[in-house]
Amino acid sequence: MLATTTIGSSATSFLVSLILVIQILNGIFKRRRQHKLSLGKGCQAGKEYKQVDPYLGLVFLYRNIRDFRARTFLHAWQQRLDKTGRTIWVWILGSRVLVILDPENVKAVLATSSDDFERGPHMRAAFRVVANGIFAADGEHWQTSRALFRPSFARDEIHDTERFETHFRNLLHLLPTDGRMVDLQPLLDRFAMDTATDLLFGKSTGSLTAESDEEAAKFYGSAKYCLWAIFRDWNLGLLGRILPDRTYSEAREYIYKTVDRYVRIALESNAKAVIGESSTAKPEQRKRYILLNHLAEQNKDPIMLRDQSISALVGGAETTANLLSNLLYVLARRPETWTKLRAEALNFDITTLDRERMKDAVYLSYCINECQYLHLILVVEANTNPEREALRLHPVVPLTTRWCNKDTILPRGGGPDEAHPLLVPQGTSVYVAFYPMHRRKDIFGDDADEFRPERWATLKPGWGFTPFGGGPRICIGQQFALAEATYAMLRMLQTYEAIEAIDDKPWVENIAISANSASGCKVYLHAASRT
Repeated sequence: MLATTTIGSSATSFLVSLILVIQILNGIFKRRRQHKLSLGKGCQAGKEYKQVDPYLGLVFLYRNIRDFRARTFLHAWQQRLDKTGRTIWVWILGSRVLVILDPENVKAVLATSSDDFERGPHMRAAFRVVANGIFAADGEHWQTSRALFRPSFARDEIHDTERFETHFRNLLHLLPTDGRMVDLQPLLDRFAMDTATDLLFGKSTGSLTAESDEEAAKFYGSAKYCLWAIFRDWNLGLLGRILPDRTYSEAREYIYKTVDRYVRIALESNAKAVIGESSTAKPEQRKRYILLNHLAEQNKDPIMLRDQSISALVGGAETTANLLSNLLYVLARRPETWTKLRAEALNFDITTLDRERMKDAVYLSYCINECQYLHLILVVEANTNPEREALRLHPVVPLTTRWCNKDTILPRGGGPDEAHPLLVPQGTSVYVAFYPMHRRKDIFGDDADEFRPERWATLKPGWGFTPFGGGPRICIGQQFALAEATYAMLRMLQTYEAIEAIDDKPWVENIAISANSASGCKVYLHAASRT
């Protein structure tokens, strides 16, 4: 018995030792390979962010959580990068990550060397509600997803201004004309969700009308919670995912259940069309473009269709609503800009307005560009005097991440001047920091912190301006999002003569609108409702 125990113990020790030796040898060979690659490409070491506890980064994590709760997260990152550099190494929870805001490096990660960078396990885990949808997929699965979506978003029918008009009128119907205030942010969220579900399923959630029922309200609420959970898990990483969240699980399952029902309808409708049976839909409904039906013509896998449908909702509804609220927030403080935009908007006949005609709204496009990288937020902290409120600039999407799938080289970031190539080892998480990059004075001018749409008349920022990403994974629905935002703003400008900001209630975190007459409205903006 003793001999058997001794033999077992010796075998275990041998296996453990063998594993350690293999790990050590792998580490040696890996470092030698990286050193050879680095020398051959003329790489130099990159800048390190100085931390109290390097290698663990617990203090840094604590500061991030503190800044996030104080609504100063992005501004704090801006200050760190201003002091350190445009390409820096940072230790977070024992992992060494790379933060970049150099346009040449952004171009390499998103485009020229995009095969070396994937969404990675961190991103896929954060986006687990969309499972294998286009946002979280990599490799062959992503190529399949992209091929499925591309023809759908290339069709002119997707930019249906009649659909936009229907939901905009529903939005206007809920705006008071007797001087009462109403929180505008939830209405903009509901407008974007109604438009997105109408396009995707051929039937909107109806959240802006009396058609909305308990089921639609539950779907809307579930989608909003899952979007928040994605953002949470993206920022907190493993910490956010290991914490139990029953609400998230229930919301995800309800979304799956609802979308699965629409997927079945789409597949059955297409099957009937193939064998020549007439659809049960009304004639006017059959004429309208339904994205899910078009996807189902190309792929019959119900799980694939469900995941891609949820991806379309995640990517379309929230960002459009935020862009509209950002723009209204800014314009409420700039009556001269509103007046100029309204003069432009009144030149458009709503009955003939289409995607091509909307391109003539040049000044509005400048304002939209400006708000895609400038999201103004009123930061209000405890015991803060309203006169000391500080404006901070936030983009709709402040950053994105990639995971390096092999040892590769970035063109810049090495050396004290960051002008030399930089080695990025396999397994590195790379954070593309749009927020500070879109505020660089060497790209956008000395007034980069200010809202000045006129800059876009001559500005050509190239890879310094990437609100929809870039390269092969550029947002496939960007043209739809811009068309929807442009249409909604043109109609808002045509409807109201002026808007006005009143900041006398800084503790109310909302964007609110009140109309004293049908021809003029006031937007009461106390504090932005987005971080």
